[in-house]
This record gives sequence, structure tokens and C-alpha cells, in this order.
Amino acid sequence: MAGKWEFVGGKIESTESPEIALAREIREELSVDCFVSDHFTTDVTVVGELQITLRCYLAEFQSPPIASSDHDELLWLPRENLWDVDWADADIPAVTMLESSRLLD
Repeated sequence: MAGKWEFVGGKIESTESPEIALAREIREELSVDCFVSDHFTTDVTVVGELQITLRCYLAEFQSPPIASSDHDELLWLPRENLWDVDWADADIPAVTMLESSRLLD
């Protein structure tokens, strides 16, 4: 999804739960530890011939990330600016849900 914005994450290893996999990916990509808690949403998006399942979870960071090892840029966006970036198709349902969620209050 070059040039598109996406949430941190990646493949779940056979020995991992989705929560453990997300915490690992965040540690690898953002160099911070976090506690992954509740499931937020799971969405399936078809892009061409590819079917993408995106599982989103709530997470609490011990310290804010300041850089990404895997991406050119890192942003924290307030609710009013969620649509200021060009999201990857698979992330759009979760962004739409975040926009209307009380979680950002």
C-alpha cells in the first residue's frame, strides 16, 4: 500500500494470539511497549483479488512513539484530522468507526 497511511500491525505468527502479535509489531516498528486490551473491530476488505482482514485493538502505550522503523512517517491524529491523510482501503472501515467512537473523547 505504498503512499497510503495504515495502522501498525502485521502477520500473526502461529504461536501468537492477535493481541500478542500486535504488541510485538508495535515493539518492532515503533520501539515502544504497549498493553493491548479490548478488540475494537474486525473488517474484511477486498482490494482487487486480495482479501484483507484487519483486526483492530485498543492499546495503551507506556511512552509515546516518536519514530517508525518500517515507515517513512509517523503521525498521531486527533479525531477532527483523521481524514487529513490518504488511508489504505483496508483501514477505512476502522477509521470511520474511530471517527464516531467515544473512545477519542
